[in-house]
This record gives sequence, C-alpha cells and structure tokens, in this order.
Amino acid sequence: MTEEIHVSDDIKPFLDDISERLWSGHAAIMVGAGFSKNAEPVNGSKNTFPSWAELGDIFYEKVNGGKPKTGDKYLNALKLADEVSAAFGRPTLN
Repeated sequence: MTEEIHVSDDIKPFLDDISERLWSGHAAIMVGAGFSKNAEPVNGSKNTFPSWAELGDIFYEKVNGGKPKTGDKYLNALKLADEVSAAFGRPTLN
C-alpha cells in the first residue's frame, strides 16, 4: 500500500520539471545535512536529526572534551569530523 502525497499546485510545475530532467539524465540531486530536519525518525523517537551546526558542536565536543565556549567557534565541521575519525575511528564518527 502506497501513501499518496499531496503537492501544492503552485510548486507542482517545478517538481514536474525537476522530475523530467532527472529521468532524462540532465540533473543531479545534492542533499545537505539539513535535509533530514523535517523527517520523523523511523523508530518513533522524539529526538530530531541534528543540523550541520549541531553536528559540528558534537564533533567539537568529542575532539576537545567539552562544548565550544563563546570564543571557541570553529570554521569547518568536516575537518572536525576527520579529526573524530582519526582519533577515535570511523565507527565512532558513524
């Protein structure tokens, strides 16, 4: 059984255009870290998925042993992810 999705008439032409371009091989989809913010966890958990900034804070805490303070901002969450992976292994990063 599939669930029907209702799409607003004002955005349907844009979605149709994107769909046509994808099926014809003339488009690609890029999904960022915030894509899952509106998703509901499958397991019914009340927890939400973290944003890119929240992930960066988690990585910072793992690498530095504490949450970033006001002056401790970082520029690159990906670099912090690499540091977590290097220091603690890929399973910890996952």
